[in-house]
Amino acid sequence: MRTITFHVLTMTVLVVWNVSGACCQAVEPAEDASQDAHLVVNADKHDASPIHWVQEYNEARLKGIAESRPVLLFVTTDNCIYCEKMHTQTFGDASIVREVVQSFVPAQLKLEPESELAKQLRITIYPTTLIIASDGTILDYARGYLSTEDLQSRMSQAVINVDHIASLPASRQ
Repeated sequence: MRTITFHVLTMTVLVVWNVSGACCQAVEPAEDASQDAHLVVNADKHDASPIHWVQEYNEARLKGIAESRPVLLFVTTDNCIYCEKMHTQTFGDASIVREVVQSFVPAQLKLEPESELAKQLRITIYPTTLIIASDGTILDYARGYLSTEDLQSRMSQAVINVDHIASLPASRQ
């Protein structure tokens, strides 16, 4: 396993917020969740990427808690054309890279549909992109390919919601 450590100068305070009123659920990391997931892409192929993807779900969740940042979880599977397209185009965009590095803990997992973590997260379409609060609450859930604009909008909304809740008095949170 390869461990990458990086420091971010600005931190996003994480608080769960659901503007749309849609149901959010908490997903606790399974003790053996790391057994179900591994890095999607060969490290040699994408080492130039400025996004350093965490390879395991539990590791991403723990890092999110430690850094008070939500996890941006990108879930793929083998032979997924749209997963690769999103990886190269959407996650290759400089504005996406900047936002991901500054505001999120990026995790990229390859999950087979029958894996326990895929079942817990209700992954049925690839790619699936989730934004998960440090307490496990799913803040955003997107099935399928996301363009740069779509992902930027979803990430910005998650950060706005987190910042808004952080500014509320503790009794209203």
